[in-house]
Amino acid sequence: MTTAIIIFAFNRPGHLKQSLEFLSLNTEVTSLPIYFFIDGPQNPAEVEQVLAVKHVAESFKANQVSIIASDVNLGLKRSVISGISKVFESYDQAIILEDDICVAPNFIQYHLNCLKS
Repeated sequence: MTTAIIIFAFNRPGHLKQSLEFLSLNTEVTSLPIYFFIDGPQNPAEVEQVLAVKHVAESFKANQVSIIASDVNLGLKRSVISGISKVFESYDQAIILEDDICVAPNFIQYHLNCLKS
């Protein structure tokens, strides 16, 4: 089984940065592909925040990182459905996170074990 990590983000660069700090404590994260789906701004005032989120994702150090940033705001439902559908075109399973989730150091290993069952 092939597994990917999917992270959905929007306009909160501080939240994403903190989430990635916690995620990086999981040693398995370097061996799994990571897909960032960044929704586009809802209005001109959010453009800078969304760009900052993209920069945070680009700075994350992992083996295989893909960043899919929308130019338009899809909304959470459409963003999640399209993102998960895209990843499942290439992977059998995924660990799905949002930009405000802070995980434990054994989070990835735990979920990989659960996915094996």
